[in-house]
Parts: sequence; structure tokens; C-alpha cells
Amino acid sequence: MSLRLVFLALFAALTTCLASGVAFAQVTAPSIYTRDIVVQGEAEGTEFDDWASSGIPIATSDPADNPGSIDIADVQIANDSDYIYIHATFHTDTTLDLSQVFLGFDTDQDLLTGFDVFSVGLVGSDFAYQTDYPFHQVAGIYNTNLSIQGGPIGNGGALIFPYWQGVESPPAGTQFEWAIPLDAYIVDPIASLAFTSPSFTFVVFVDDQILGDVTDAISYTLAEPPPGEPGDFDADGDVDGDDFLLWQRDGGVGSLADWAANFGAATAATMSVPEPTACWLLTFAACSFASRRRRGN
Repeated sequence: MSLRLVFLALFAALTTCLASGVAFAQVTAPSIYTRDIVVQGEAEGTEFDDWASSGIPIATSDPADNPGSIDIADVQIANDSDYIYIHATFHTDTTLDLSQVFLGFDTDQDLLTGFDVFSVGLVGSDFAYQTDYPFHQVAGIYNTNLSIQGGPIGNGGALIFPYWQGVESPPAGTQFEWAIPLDAYIVDPIASLAFTSPSFTFVVFVDDQILGDVTDAISYTLAEPPPGEPGDFDADGDVDGDDFLLWQRDGGVGSLADWAANFGAATAATMSVPEPTACWLLTFAACSFASRRRRGN
């Protein structure tokens, strides 16, 4: 069955729900800047513990209303300078096939410009994900098939857990989390970031070709980072090679000693991936510092 036919069927089901008194709403989630969320690479059995320990509040709770399918429960959201983090739980203790879990982002918060998910007037989705796979949407067109790039995978894709382990092994579990790259961009016709504004609205929804589920529309504004680590000269939430290059161009931005002491203080999403040039940068920084001191004498 085509996606369009699936959505028509789901629209009919959701229309029945609306007629039965099920109401959709819009909620506003608090802006939370965090460096405590890690997606992938955690010890087995602890993958979602950071959502509880970080104190990120629940943005919306969806009642048990989708028996026989994936039934969304709670949704949390936060961000850092590189990613939007989203966590969804489900009304189940049984491991589920989560390959039909989606995110729909109304990046301009205009229902008329994006795809009306389930045709119930919740959001006009401009940018969406099926698990980790991104696609572009406009009004009346579910997938424009425009090329998308950026992010850690290079195609705008999200980091997710649980994740795909091959075409025949979709994500499976009782919870789902995403790290959505803020540098994802649509290539054509003119390259533009997927997230054009710090404020957006989104929904988590399920399309399993039988039943559908969708959360309230959740409005969110990206939180600004707190005062940076000493050495974070570009104030992007981490101390890395970009900060060193900025110091090279303008030594007045701060102390190289601060940079060297805190180099590698990175956002949680990237802490498990060591920077390959770390030793070289530290050595080069020491030489640069010595050279500047000699020139200054």
C-alpha cells in the first residue's frame, strides 16, 4: 500500500477518534540545554537512564489510546549546540518493532506551508524522520525526495537508539530516542538549513499501516548554552579544534592555557568519538604558544 493510501486510511481512523471526543492540543515544552544525553554507545540496560538523571521534564503525556499497535506515552525534548534530543516511551512492556515511528517538524510553525500530518491540523511538517531517515515535506507532498546532507552520518540522518541492525532487523524496544543534527540541510534548489528558526513545533507519530497514533503538537525553542567552558572561544558548548583556530586568528579571544586544559570537553553526543587530531593539536598549540612568547620578548 502506498504511503498516501496509508495516510488516507489513518486519516479516517483519526477522524473517528476526533468524533468520539479525542482532542488534540498544543503544548509548549521548556527550553533545556543539556550535555548529559548520550544516544548510542552506553552500557546495555542503561541506554535511557540519562533522561531520568538529567531532570529533563516530560513535554507531553499521551493516554493509552492505540491498543494493538505502538501506543505513544511520554515525550521529552532538550538540545545542545549540535543536536535536538527527543525521547519517547510507549504504553507497553513488550518489545515492539519501532520501524514505523516518525517525527514531523513544523520548522516555520506555519500549518499552511508544510504537510498536514494525518490531516488533523496539528502541524504543517516541513522536515520529518522515519526512525533515523530524514525527508523533506511541503503542503500536499509527503516526501519531496530532495537531497539532504549534514549531521554525523552525512545524509542528515539522526543518531537513534534502538537502531537498525540491517534491513531485516529494524529498531525494537519499549522506548526510542533521537539526536537530530542541527546542521542538517536541504541541498536543492538552494542549500538551506532544515531548521531555519530556533523555534519549531513537532509531533511524534506512528504509522504501522493498520492503526496510527500521534502526540499533541509540541512547541519548542532551542535553549542557549550556558557560559562556556574556559577555552570555548566560539561558545558552541565544546572545546575543540575550532576554538584553537579562532585563537590563532585572534589571540585576544582568551587564554591558550584555558583551551589546553579543557580541550576535549565536548557535547555528550560526541564524547564517545575521540577527535583524531587531538595529540597533533595539543603539540601544535604548545609550539604556537612558545612562538608567540618568543616574538613578544
